[in-house]
Amino acid sequence: MVTLSLDGSEALTFDPQGPSGWAAYHSPATHRSGFAVQLRFGPVDVEPTSPLQIYELHLATHRDRTSWNSPLLRTLPFGRMVAAINRDSVRDQLRPLLMPANTIETHGFSPRTAWTLPPASPPTMPAPELKLEVPEDRRKPDEFYARVADAYLAQATISNRPAHDLAEANDVPKSTAHRWLKEARSRGLLRLPNQQLDHEPFSQELVRNYARGDR
Repeated sequence: MVTLSLDGSEALTFDPQGPSGWAAYHSPATHRSGFAVQLRFGPVDVEPTSPLQIYELHLATHRDRTSWNSPLLRTLPFGRMVAAINRDSVRDQLRPLLMPANTIETHGFSPRTAWTLPPASPPTMPAPELKLEVPEDRRKPDEFYARVADAYLAQATISNRPAHDLAEANDVPKSTAHRWLKEARSRGLLRLPNQQLDHEPFSQELVRNYARGDR
């Protein structure tokens, strides 16, 4: 299970049988709406350190008279999901459960088996430690940028403004935080699909099109 909120109310639960890469997303919004949300994750390419991304999204309802709900689709935290699964410790644990890159799969909606159900006792998540010890040297070591990457991804799991939060916690301009993140990327310490930072991996236009039925 991958937790997406401090109180554990949002989470991804993965198919443990693998390799499939399918996970169910749980949140108060999905519970209220009666919709079940399942996503398939996988590596971007065949490189062993490849970042993970979303390949498929399925929605279904288990309630009678529940109709398509496009506002629900707009609430799905795609960016936070991608950040959460690309934390080094999480990504390494998930890889055995994933299908190879560029796999094309036809998949029916998974029945209500154990991994698709909300966790009975969702684990809480400790608040990320964003305050960093910033070396005075202009050329900072890899260890610093590794801490930047980890702090950023941890905060991006629960926040839509992780770079802003990182800058605020360290009392530096947002441009400085972005410079740190850019350097972490260039050193291969921050790996995300399409190098997404501080915004969702799917544009709002794409979400609107999906809600209208455009595929």
